[in-house]
Amino acid sequence: MFRRRLPLLFVSGLLLCVGGLWCVIAGRAAVSADSLNRIEPGVPYAVETAFNQASIDLPFDTGRRYVLIVGSLGTPDREHRVTLTARRIGRVIPPAVEQLPTINLAKKTQSARLNDAPSERVIPSVVSLSDEDSRTMTADSPSAAGRVFFLHASDGPLEDANAYIGLSARTIAEGRRVRVYLDRRQAAGNAAIGLARAIVRDLEFEIIPLLQRKLGRVRDIDGDGKFSVLLTPLLGRLQGGRTSVDGFVRGDDFRAGVRSPFSNHCDMMYLNSRLKPGPHLKTILAHEFAHAVCFSERLATEHNRLVRLDEDDWLNEAIAHLAENMADGDWSNLDDRLRDYLNAPEKFPLVVPDYARAGLWRNAGCRGATYLFLRWCVDSYGEELLPRLIHSRVRGIDNMTQATEGRTASSGFPDLFRRWTVAMYLSGGQPSSGGEGYRSICLRGRVGRYRLDGPHVRRWNVDAGEQTVRLRGTAATYVDLRTSQQAGPRRIRISGTCESGLQVSIVARRVRARSALRNR
Repeated sequence: MFRRRLPLLFVSGLLLCVGGLWCVIAGRAAVSADSLNRIEPGVPYAVETAFNQASIDLPFDTGRRYVLIVGSLGTPDREHRVTLTARRIGRVIPPAVEQLPTINLAKKTQSARLNDAPSERVIPSVVSLSDEDSRTMTADSPSAAGRVFFLHASDGPLEDANAYIGLSARTIAEGRRVRVYLDRRQAAGNAAIGLARAIVRDLEFEIIPLLQRKLGRVRDIDGDGKFSVLLTPLLGRLQGGRTSVDGFVRGDDFRAGVRSPFSNHCDMMYLNSRLKPGPHLKTILAHEFAHAVCFSERLATEHNRLVRLDEDDWLNEAIAHLAENMADGDWSNLDDRLRDYLNAPEKFPLVVPDYARAGLWRNAGCRGATYLFLRWCVDSYGEELLPRLIHSRVRGIDNMTQATEGRTASSGFPDLFRRWTVAMYLSGGQPSSGGEGYRSICLRGRVGRYRLDGPHVRRWNVDAGEQTVRLRGTAATYVDLRTSQQAGPRRIRISGTCESGLQVSIVARRVRARSALRNR
């Protein structure tokens, strides 16, 4: 009797277990569908994409609107087309979205203008020229110690030796660790002497001890114990007179194996002799000295024969721009670049390994993009991210991925890129319960000479037909979704070209009923 009941009891128990499991699964599915159907205002979500396509059902009413953040991870040298379409639907399918978890790794809130006192405060010990010397010195003065520097000043290619000119320069100011040279074609008047002394003071007293402690050291390539600064008016008319710059550092100068005139075999920076002492000078000095650190730290040494790859231009410039913040510089070298980028973020690629080859040398929008990206990364991961990037054996995207690996549940650079594009939209806007905005800068407020209003957001009436947007690879565009007809759900489709590397995020926002009706 017992043996006959055993199979029946077993089957009954199995059915009960299966039924219970199905109830649990169904209940979880219902909860999941319900939660996914509610896109909370101010919270960023990643929208699932497949084969550069995405679709999401959204309920439209008078109290809610949505902003799509459409990004491209395609090649930066191309413009990628993305098409947005919408149609009315009767039933909403829960969207395939994932809320971005919060990043909260930085130990303390970082400030874009850090006032950390340098660990070593060095007062310039020597100024080589007395006031009387500065009045009597001429370009032909035989007592002026100097040297010849080679400068690429023409419009010819960098590989052409004939595109370089030799500049005879003499020392006009000197400190314990800095020597300033002046192009002999310019008279050593009071203005030049004052500028040279300010350079020695700013570098030795603040910038060198601060940045060498926080970023790394500059190699003494020529063994003279001094970091050299060349002042010349020719920086005001480079590329055959078409380009003016305040300063630059050339990587080949730090390589002993590169022959002249392509290298001066000297740890140095070039500065425009028209600069004046003040906050802007300090900003330029910090920027260029950071470049010198980056070039130096990636060189092979007697003890380390490993030659590291030069850093990609986009990340090299980003580090240098953040050094301006670290040295408490002003915004004069950044504010117009931030403005240009935020006015049209879809036009300016982030990842550009070689600005010159891409035709984007000194492109303001690209510089704004790279600063804002690394600024957000440092705000999120901490200031120690910078020396980690500088001392790495890899470069560019691989460097960023390696430097942030294991510090969040991120999936590499695509995740960093998404979080950054979301952070720009959220900066200074509605509080976010997911993801992170900027901690050190507000993109909806005054920065330097300009008032910023966040990244440009284009409006799209979803009932007025399809919308086509064009954006460069590693760039993003922001689309405000609006309706002109009655409330109800719409199915939004986002379609990118085959090489666009489409990435879609969404943020809902509450609007006042009166404002919503007026905008419909």
